This record gives sequence, C-alpha cells and structure tokens, in this order.
Amino acid sequence: MGDVYLISGLGVWLGFEKFLYILSISSFLGIFYYLLVGKKEENFEIPYGSALGISFILIFYFTRII
Repeated sequence: MGDVYLISGLGVWLGFEKFLYILSISSFLGIFYYLLVGKKEENFEIPYGSALGISFILIFYFTRII
C-alpha cells in the first residue's frame, strides 16, 4: 500500500503530465530490473518504490532538458 501513497504524493507534487512520465519510466525500470535480477528466482517481487524514486529524481532534475 505504500507504493500507492508514494505514487499519489508524487503525482500531486509534480502534476498530471509529469505523473504520466513517472509511471512510464518507473514501469520500464521495473521491467529492466526483473530482466536483470528476477528471472533467476521463482518467487520474485519487484521493489516498485525504488523505481518510482529513481524516476522521480530523473523527472525532477531533468525536466528542463525534456
């Protein structure tokens, strides 16, 4: 349930347009992490909060470039 609170807080802070970027970037980061680490284990959980945090940092600091 913590990921839901984190997503909602980041969406309120950055606005709807950047919220969609955060969701898409964090989804790609989660898939990339699974492909690197998770294929080896049978019961694997993706730490989605970490992917959200990384994507927030990328969007927050590099928005002027995009």
